[in-house]
This record gives sequence, structure tokens and C-alpha cells, in this order.
Amino acid sequence: MKEKFKNRKGIYIWVILGTFLIFSMIFSYSKLHNSQLDYVYMHASWTYRYGDISELAKKSDCIARVIVKDDGISKENGLIPNTTFSVEVTNPIFKCENGDILKVYMSGGLKDKKIYEISDDPLMKKGEEYIIFTQKNADGTYTVLGGSQGRMQYKDGKISSLNIVNKQVKESSSSLLKLDNISEDTFVDNIKSYLSKP
Repeated sequence: MKEKFKNRKGIYIWVILGTFLIFSMIFSYSKLHNSQLDYVYMHASWTYRYGDISELAKKSDCIARVIVKDDGISKENGLIPNTTFSVEVTNPIFKCENGDILKVYMSGGLKDKKIYEISDDPLMKKGEEYIIFTQKNADGTYTVLGGSQGRMQYKDGKISSLNIVNKQVKESSSSLLKLDNISEDTFVDNIKSYLSKP
């Protein structure tokens, strides 16, 4: 009888240890593979606030509807990281061709296992579509004018400014540009008419 009790006690201990080990492995695996990075939000003082689309268009070196092709490459340059995204032109509007791949430079990115992001100019994500107003940099990359001011969301043939459709931008942006569900054709026609005027 004592021997049976000893055997059962040993089995219970092994079952408890085995269960603990399995749960520890599951917890470690899920923590390792499902860990979400913390976000650090930065604030920027934009050197210039654009009053309207005409002003943005006339300051641009390239205007296009684009799709973001990757999650960007982050570099740590001093205190603030930066990220360069590849975007493909899907509707050329000014000084670009259909299918061109542009490298778009943004402030913010991955550093010390955290994502640094300007609060009113969130980093782009793979698959997102925008109409962008850009200036060409000396190294051949492009920068969107005025942060989120020069980047409009494209969805189902409609254009909206980020301070209308993106909660984070809406809460922290002081942009004067407010576009809500405007037809892409109308928007592009307006841009082209602005560019044709001196």
C-alpha cells in the first residue's frame, strides 16, 4: 500500500512539473513571437504650414499616388532614427512615371526596440496608399512636404487628408488642409490646374 502511494506521489509530481514546463514554454514562445514594440511619440514644429493644395502643388518636385512596398529601413542617426520607405507610383501626377519606385525619407523609426514616431506624421506601413507631395533631396530620396500635410490617404478612389481619417493625426495636427472623401479624378484635375498657372 505504501509503495502504491509513493508511486502515485511520484506521478503527481512529474505531472505537475511537466504541466509547469509546458506552460512556461508556451508563455516564452508567445512572448517572443507576439511581442509588440512600444511607441515613443515625438513632437515636431513644422517650419511651414501649407494653406491649401495649390501651395503644396507648386512647391513639389514630384506628386503621385503611390503604394507603400515595404516596412522601411530604419537607421539610427543620433537621437532620432529615420526610415526610408520604397513606394511605387500607381498614378503619376507631376514629374514621375507609372511604376517608378521612389525612396521616401521620414523622421522616426526603430531604435532600442522601440518605434519612434512623430505624433502628427505616423510612419507609413506596407500596403497603404497615398497621394504624396514631395521634394527631392540631394541624395535622390524624397521627403513629403509638411509631414502629414503633404500625404493624403487614398482609398476606394477617394482622397482624404490624414487629419480627417487618422485618429492620431487628428488629435495632434494643426494642419489647415481638410479633405474628406474627395474623388481622385477631381483632386488630380485641381492639382493639374494649379500647376498650369504661373
